[in-house]
Amino acid sequence: MFDDEPFSKEAQKSFSKSMEYIVRTLKKLIRKYTPKNTERRIAMNEQLLKQILDELKGVKEEIAGIKTEVFEIKLEQQKTNERLTSIESKQQIIYEQTGKLTEYHSETMSHLEQLATKDDLDYFDKKISQHEREIFKIKNRA
Repeated sequence: MFDDEPFSKEAQKSFSKSMEYIVRTLKKLIRKYTPKNTERRIAMNEQLLKQILDELKGVKEEIAGIKTEVFEIKLEQQKTNERLTSIESKQQIIYEQTGKLTEYHSETMSHLEQLATKDDLDYFDKKISQHEREIFKIKNRA
Protein backbone atom coordinates (compact mmCIF):
# COMPACT_ATOMS: atom_id res chain seq x y z
CA MET A 1 0.00 0.00 0.00
CA PHE A 2 2.40 2.59 1.22
CA ASP A 3 5.50 0.85 -0.13
CA ASP A 4 8.00 2.37 2.26
CA GLU A 5 6.57 5.83 1.89
CA PRO A 6 6.71 7.87 5.07
CA PHE A 7 3.39 8.80 6.70
CA SER A 8 2.37 12.34 6.31
CA LYS A 9 1.62 14.40 9.36
CA GLU A 10 -2.04 14.22 8.52
CA ALA A 11 -1.92 10.41 8.17
CA GLN A 12 -0.05 10.08 11.44
CA LYS A 13 -2.67 12.26 13.16
CA SER A 14 -5.49 10.23 11.66
CA PHE A 15 -3.78 6.96 12.66
CA SER A 16 -3.26 8.24 16.21
CA LYS A 17 -6.93 9.28 16.50
CA SER A 18 -8.00 5.89 15.17
CA MET A 19 -5.87 4.12 17.75
CA GLU A 20 -7.30 6.28 20.56
CA TYR A 21 -10.81 5.46 19.36
CA ILE A 22 -10.01 1.74 19.34
CA VAL A 23 -8.62 1.94 22.90
CA ARG A 24 -11.69 3.89 24.13
CA THR A 25 -14.04 1.44 22.46
CA LEU A 26 -12.20 -1.57 23.93
CA LYS A 27 -12.36 -0.06 27.40
CA LYS A 28 -16.11 0.47 27.02
CA LEU A 29 -16.56 -3.11 25.81
CA ILE A 30 -14.46 -4.48 28.66
CA ARG A 31 -16.52 -2.51 31.21
CA LYS A 32 -19.74 -3.59 29.55
CA TYR A 33 -18.98 -7.30 29.41
CA THR A 34 -16.96 -7.63 32.61
CA PRO A 35 -19.17 -8.70 35.53
CA LYS A 36 -20.05 -5.88 37.87
CA ASN A 37 -18.22 -5.68 41.18
CA THR A 38 -15.47 -7.98 39.89
CA GLU A 39 -12.86 -6.35 42.05
CA ARG A 40 -15.13 -6.61 45.06
CA ARG A 41 -15.82 -10.25 44.27
CA ILE A 42 -12.13 -10.94 43.85
CA ALA A 43 -11.46 -9.28 47.20
CA MET A 44 -14.24 -11.31 48.80
CA ASN A 45 -12.89 -14.51 47.25
CA GLU A 46 -9.41 -13.68 48.49
CA GLN A 47 -10.83 -13.00 51.94
CA LEU A 48 -12.76 -16.27 51.84
CA LEU A 49 -9.64 -18.14 50.75
CA LYS A 50 -7.71 -16.53 53.60
CA GLN A 51 -10.41 -17.64 56.08
CA ILE A 52 -10.28 -21.17 54.66
CA LEU A 53 -6.49 -21.20 54.96
CA ASP A 54 -6.74 -19.95 58.56
CA GLU A 55 -9.25 -22.72 59.33
CA LEU A 56 -6.96 -25.30 57.74
CA LYS A 57 -4.07 -24.05 59.84
CA GLY A 58 -6.25 -24.40 62.93
CA VAL A 59 -7.28 -27.92 61.90
CA LYS A 60 -3.63 -28.84 61.29
CA GLU A 61 -2.72 -27.56 64.76
CA GLU A 62 -5.55 -29.55 66.31
CA ILE A 63 -4.45 -32.67 64.42
CA ALA A 64 -0.90 -32.15 65.66
CA GLY A 65 -2.26 -31.85 69.22
CA ILE A 66 -4.32 -35.00 68.78
CA LYS A 67 -1.30 -36.86 67.43
CA THR A 68 0.68 -35.79 70.49
CA GLU A 69 -2.12 -36.96 72.79
CA VAL A 70 -2.37 -40.30 70.97
CA PHE A 71 1.39 -40.75 71.30
CA GLU A 72 1.19 -40.03 75.03
CA ILE A 73 -1.75 -42.43 75.39
CA LYS A 74 0.25 -45.13 73.61
CA LEU A 75 3.15 -44.59 76.03
CA GLU A 76 0.80 -44.86 79.00
CA GLN A 77 -0.79 -47.97 77.48
CA GLN A 78 2.65 -49.52 77.09
CA LYS A 79 3.44 -48.78 80.76
CA THR A 80 0.07 -50.21 81.77
CA ASN A 81 0.74 -53.37 79.76
CA GLU A 82 4.13 -53.77 81.46
CA ARG A 83 2.51 -53.39 84.89
CA LEU A 84 -0.20 -55.87 83.92
CA THR A 85 2.43 -58.40 82.83
CA SER A 86 4.20 -57.93 86.17
CA ILE A 87 0.94 -58.38 88.07
CA GLU A 88 0.11 -61.53 86.07
CA SER A 89 3.51 -63.05 86.86
CA LYS A 90 3.05 -62.24 90.56
CA GLN A 91 -0.44 -63.72 90.42
CA GLN A 92 1.02 -66.93 88.98
CA ILE A 93 3.49 -67.07 91.86
CA ILE A 94 0.61 -66.57 94.31
CA TYR A 95 -1.32 -69.44 92.65
CA GLU A 96 1.69 -71.72 92.97
CA GLN A 97 2.26 -70.78 96.62
CA THR A 98 -1.43 -71.19 97.40
CA GLY A 99 -1.32 -74.65 95.84
CA LYS A 100 1.69 -75.61 97.96
CA LEU A 101 0.06 -74.22 101.12
CA THR A 102 -3.15 -76.08 100.36
CA GLU A 103 -1.21 -79.31 99.89
CA TYR A 104 0.73 -78.69 103.13
CA HIS A 105 -2.53 -77.93 104.94
CA SER A 106 -4.10 -81.16 103.67
CA GLU A 107 -1.09 -83.19 104.81
CA THR A 108 -1.10 -81.47 108.20
CA MET A 109 -4.80 -82.11 108.67
CA SER A 110 -4.32 -85.73 107.66
CA HIS A 111 -1.57 -86.10 110.25
CA LEU A 112 -3.66 -84.37 112.87
CA GLU A 113 -6.56 -86.71 112.15
CA GLN A 114 -4.26 -89.65 112.76
CA LEU A 115 -3.15 -88.33 116.16
CA ALA A 116 -4.89 -89.49 119.31
CA THR A 117 -7.73 -87.36 120.54
CA LYS A 118 -8.46 -86.37 124.13
CA ASP A 119 -11.05 -89.13 124.33
CA ASP A 120 -8.43 -91.58 123.07
CA LEU A 121 -5.96 -90.37 125.73
CA ASP A 122 -8.58 -90.65 128.45
CA TYR A 123 -9.34 -94.17 127.27
CA PHE A 124 -5.63 -95.07 127.22
CA ASP A 125 -5.14 -93.53 130.66
CA LYS A 126 -7.99 -95.61 132.11
CA LYS A 127 -6.80 -98.76 130.37
CA ILE A 128 -3.23 -98.28 131.54
CA SER A 129 -4.43 -97.65 135.08
CA GLN A 130 -6.60 -100.72 134.93
CA HIS A 131 -3.73 -102.84 133.60
CA GLU A 132 -1.39 -101.47 136.25
CA ARG A 133 -3.84 -102.50 138.98
CA GLU A 134 -4.22 -105.92 137.51
CA ILE A 135 -0.45 -106.31 137.28
CA PHE A 136 -0.10 -105.11 140.88
CA LYS A 137 -2.71 -107.60 142.02
CA ILE A 138 -1.02 -110.42 140.13
CA LYS A 139 2.36 -109.54 141.63
CA ASN A 140 0.91 -109.40 145.13
CA ARG A 141 -0.61 -112.90 144.82
CA ALA A 142 2.52 -114.46 143.80
